This record gives sequence, C-alpha cells and structure tokens, in this order.
Amino acid sequence: MNSMKKESGFLSGIASGRYSHAYLVSCPDFGRAHRLVRRAAALLCFGNEDREPEEYSDFWEFDSGELGRQDVIRLKSELSLSTYTGTCRVIIIKSVHLLNETLQNALLKTLEEPPTNTVLLLTGVESNLLPTIRSRCTKIRIPPLDGDVLKNALCDMGANDQNTDMLARACQGALDRAEAMLNDPASMELYFRAIDLLKSALDCYPSFDEAEKLCKDRADARLVVEFMLTFARDMLISKTDANLYLKPDGEASRYAKRFTIRGISGIIDVLVEADRRFLTNVRPQDTVNWMLIGIMRLSEEHRTEE
Repeated sequence: MNSMKKESGFLSGIASGRYSHAYLVSCPDFGRAHRLVRRAAALLCFGNEDREPEEYSDFWEFDSGELGRQDVIRLKSELSLSTYTGTCRVIIIKSVHLLNETLQNALLKTLEEPPTNTVLLLTGVESNLLPTIRSRCTKIRIPPLDGDVLKNALCDMGANDQNTDMLARACQGALDRAEAMLNDPASMELYFRAIDLLKSALDCYPSFDEAEKLCKDRADARLVVEFMLTFARDMLISKTDANLYLKPDGEASRYAKRFTIRGISGIIDVLVEADRRFLTNVRPQDTVNWMLIGIMRLSEEHRTEE
C-alpha cells in the first residue's frame, strides 16, 4: 500500500467512527506525520479534516521536545477532569520518541487506563519507544515517498542532478528533511562527515577525534547515526538484492562486498542501539565511542574473503 492509500485509509476509519483510544503514526517525514494527525484531529473534533483543531475546546497539542515530567503529570491530572464539550477530547503529542524513558513510563499510565472519550494521536519513531508504549497504540506506518516522486520534488526545489540521489537517500523518503538539507550547507557537510566516520570504522581505524567533534550535541549525534544507518542499510540492500524505492549507493555496494550479511545486520543493530541510547542520560560522545568500537569489532569478525 502506498503512502496516499495508507493515509486515506487511516482518515476513513476516523471519519466512520471506528477509531481507537490511541494511535502511533510513524513516517520517515515527521512533517507529513504531523499534518496527518492534525487532519485526523479535525475529523474527530468537527467531522471536517479541513478545520483547524485549535478551534475546538477539548483539543490539546504538545511537542515532546518541550515536555518535562511536571508537564506529563499535569496532563494526566487534566485528563481526569470532565471535557468542556461533553463529547470527544483529542490530544496530539508530537515526536513522542524524544521523551526519555522516565517520561515515556509516566505517559504509559494514561495509555493503560485511557480517560473516557479521549483519543491520543502520537507521532514519532516507533523503534525508539518502549515496547509497552507501542503495544497500547494502534500503529499507522506511513511508507516513504517513492524515490522518483521525491527526486522530482527536490528538482522543483532547485536541487541539481548531482545531489538529488544523495539527498533522497540520506533522507529516506522524508521530503521535509531533504528540503532542510538542501537549504542548509551545514547539514550537507554533516552527512558527508558522518559517512566518512562510518567508513573509517568499517575499515577498522575509526576517528574518535572526529566523533568527538561531530557528536558534542545530542541532536547532531542522532542525525549522524541516522545518516550512517542509510549507508549501512544500502549495504544490506545491495547484498540481498532487495527491491526498494532507491537503488543502493555505489560506494555502499562496494563496502558490502567485504562483509557477510550477518556482519552487516550486526552493524545495523549497533547503530539502532546507539540511537536508542541517545534517549538516556549517557553522554552522546560515550555512546558514539561505544558504537564505533562495536562496528570495528564486527568488521574484523565478519569480513568476507576479498
């Protein structure tokens, strides 16, 4: 099912009155996920997805990047009160994966015992959430934009032929992120430096000094790992001949020849675990150093005969 059909099916279910108490909408493009849940909220509030949900008395929206423990406690307290309208209460929590483990556990109680006539619409990265959070939500997984659609959109934004493939691959179908990278030279530089850092670990001489420079900021560190994951997944795609929306990067294909499928899968697992660790209080530099050592170890253990 393509992106548009998936979105349409979700909204149709809401419009028909067949909806759950909590949804988790995941999409490579966070902007698309946010716009989708706002349309769903408008349907729940007014029966019209084109309305602004803020016009509804029982609509709340939160950005997880700005939520603290007291905010979550206050939210739970407010949910115990009666609604203003006497009907449906709708709550959007944006980028819920940014909540640390403590805050996710605080939110969990609300999902376990949802208030009457309340619908929670969460957006975020599914893999970065506690299994207990995921299990209590109806999951709506919106696939990435088709590669040709994304590249055409980038060309319309002014990208040249040389960087459309790179941007589409780096952003894994997320048009909002691709557009941000296109307009931000610093993001483009971070991408290339992240891939160079990964390749140095695959070659068994990781640059810890470079890692220290790249990953002082937790947000940048997470972006570095996301960029590395695109390269590692391209390695796996080229090794397994998977038919995805973009052809794998040529250099990733060359690196893939050096490793077994098990080794590449292990490298991906290390990167995913590093991304999860960024949700804890561990210093990002310590997480990145652990990640580079893990990749180097797997690179030594799972090389093929060249």
